Amino acid sequence: MYGNLSNDRIARWRLLLEEYGPMYVHIKGADNIVANALSRMEANFDAPVPSAASTTEMANAFSKEKDESFFPMTPKLIAKCHKEDKKLAKKISSNAKMAYSVKTVEGLDLIQHQGKIYAPNAFQRRIVAWYHKYLVHPGQTCLEATIRAIFTWPNLRAHIHKFCRTCKKCQLSKKQRKKYGHLHLRKPKQCHGSV
Repeated sequence: MYGNLSNDRIARWRLLLEEYGPMYVHIKGADNIVANALSRMEANFDAPVPSAASTTEMANAFSKEKDESFFPMTPKLIAKCHKEDKKLAKKISSNAKMAYSVKTVEGLDLIQHQGKIYAPNAFQRRIVAWYHKYLVHPGQTCLEATIRAIFTWPNLRAHIHKFCRTCKKCQLSKKQRKKYGHLHLRKPKQCHGSV
């Protein structure tokens, strides 16, 4: 009845489309520019394939051009800030020394607090902003759980709460839970009938 249809789903699609009375028109491949845009891209297939060495050189050049300060979680930048942070050095030398430790990450010594990398003050806002952007504006709980998997610092939860409350995109697009008041008391019906 329906020709050679491969499965029930295609048969359902066809039944659905037939309600609108479509007219099928064949377009030659050369004329069908939109459908074949990717398959008909101009490419030089005779060009030599780049060697592994040149590919590595290109990757190294790209990583050098990339601004390291844009990505706030590089161990190199964090280690540099750890060395410059005098308040952190005082915390480590004080009684709280038991909670702090040093762990080597990518050949650099990073200070940890209870097993998590201690984020320097200079990077705290950037870390929250970066995670918030690249996780596509998650809620406060999800954002905190993701950051706490790697980083820690005092008042992390309050910092995240403040950041999410001031994010314009979140305020415009997040679902709002409005509290509704109580319903009015229902008036009893009066019977107007003959006895």
